Amino acid sequence: MNARSLRSEVKRLAALVGADEEPVHLVTLTVVDASAGQMDLPDDTGHVLAYRVQGRPASFFFPFSSMSSAQAEELALAIVQHARKTERLGRRSPAGLLDMTFPSPGAVTAEQLPAAVSIPDYAAALYQQAIEARHEHTQAH
Repeated sequence: MNARSLRSEVKRLAALVGADEEPVHLVTLTVVDASAGQMDLPDDTGHVLAYRVQGRPASFFFPFSSMSSAQAEELALAIVQHARKTERLGRRSPAGLLDMTFPSPGAVTAEQLPAAVSIPDYAAALYQQAIEARHEHTQAH
């Protein structure tokens, strides 16, 4: 299914359940709930958030070895909400897409939430890392 078909299907389903009346911040596509104890998966497997940061695609990786699916989803939503607030994106801003896959090159990797750091603050730090990584990559080329 291509992106346009997926977008149409999400809109159709949102209309059926009445969710089209409120803005959607995050769409989660998962096959496995990594919350159920130890799983025999490679260390480079996890959830990946795809979202536009400052108008350009960005990727955030949440490894299963560092956090559960619920923690990854909560942090991904905080990143999307931070980006919307920081960039002053309105109601029609894009939704983040959280999927289960391997990290893409250049993805910002989220580790276990540091002690005494709130989820919104950690999300803001990861957002800033994505901007800095893009800036460093641009300067290198």
